[in-house]
Amino acid sequence: MILNFIKKDKVFFNSVFFVVALFFLSVFLISLFKIINIWTYSQAHINYFFGFVQRGLFGTLMIFAKNYLSVNSHYFFSIFFIIIYSLNILFFFKLIKKYHSNKLLFSFIAFCPTLMMFSFNDLGGYQRFDSISILLILVHSLICYDFYSNNITKDVYKKKLLYLIFPLIIVSLFIHEIQSWSIFFHFLISYRILKSDKEFILSFSFILLIILILFLFPFNENSIYLMKKDLETYKNVYQAALIGSNTQDNLNILKYEFQTNFLNFHNFKINIFFTILGTAPFYLLLLYFRKKKIIQTNFQSIDFFISIIPFFSYFFIGDTGRWINIMSFIAIGYLGQFPLNEIEYKKFNKNFFKKKGLVFFFIFIVILTSFFLRMPHCCNLQKKGIGIHGGVYKKIEAAINIFIFRNNDDFYNLNKRFNSN
Repeated sequence: MILNFIKKDKVFFNSVFFVVALFFLSVFLISLFKIINIWTYSQAHINYFFGFVQRGLFGTLMIFAKNYLSVNSHYFFSIFFIIIYSLNILFFFKLIKKYHSNKLLFSFIAFCPTLMMFSFNDLGGYQRFDSISILLILVHSLICYDFYSNNITKDVYKKKLLYLIFPLIIVSLFIHEIQSWSIFFHFLISYRILKSDKEFILSFSFILLIILILFLFPFNENSIYLMKKDLETYKNVYQAALIGSNTQDNLNILKYEFQTNFLNFHNFKINIFFTILGTAPFYLLLLYFRKKKIIQTNFQSIDFFISIIPFFSYFFIGDTGRWINIMSFIAIGYLGQFPLNEIEYKKFNKNFFKKKGLVFFFIFIVILTSFFLRMPHCCNLQKKGIGIHGGVYKKIEAAINIFIFRNNDDFYNLNKRFNSN
């Protein structure tokens, strides 16, 4: 009986993993023939060939590969994100696997529109350098899980932090400064393990110094001018690269984004709804699991809130869905870093499924959030008539129209929806 139950659990876990992987495989295949996110692709051309600018590392590598190794920039760009998103899927499911005996909880996390499924539900959130932040959050959470599971010692944890996590954070900062917003998460979950360790504090201080340099460094206007002139020869990349490489241009949009995302009630309520959906359930589960001794943790609520507060800058910066997506991964990272007391977790599941009314309510919630909700990645949602309905069912509907009914409507025309190589 127990063996059959375990086998069913494995089949369920593997099935959910396969479905999510299949969804993203379809996006990966499209990305090899079409440029899904022209904005990120454009900004990815920012480079160091004419001097130091923000976000220049990736473009330097991509253009070097094109000029000296004859690697097509589109493929370099697309394959990079295929690798990053594939790793994120693998690490995400490794982190949440421990919950799979509660199929409702596991399904809610696996298909939650603010987590892994965000960039599938809204392709404007795909091929974003935010995915590097998410990768680092997942990897660090898994390393913490190994420590709290007594699989590694504190010394091994410190080595992985200092020689893996921190170097990757530093490299990623030169790809996109968005990585700096999640630095408090990495510091605080490390601090609970290492406390005032000197090497840890010095390394973190060094990262803070790099962040300050990136934001305050007086960029050479002539270098930016020469890079812009060079990028004029690239198709469809000039305008986005111009904005991404110039802090002043970015500052000019803060007022507009605040009016759009905070002062516009339509946008505001959508932003708050998904912020709550993407963080509150995992925070409350963390508190409940600690109370019921399902997990043993030194977790402090103040750590959680300090880690997500910087992301409320989305009201000023825009692209709110992307920022909420990272907040949600921070929330699941806090929950997922702690191993479960299997005996207490089984008691929790047994008691939960005895309450039929509660079970049916959560079945409804899981179905709704998994298949009929999507978090928009950005922009003036009211002006564009964008709400929260969508998600997986819309993607399935689109696939049927494209590949079965051969619908010629512009909405289903891949050549019109996406840029070609």
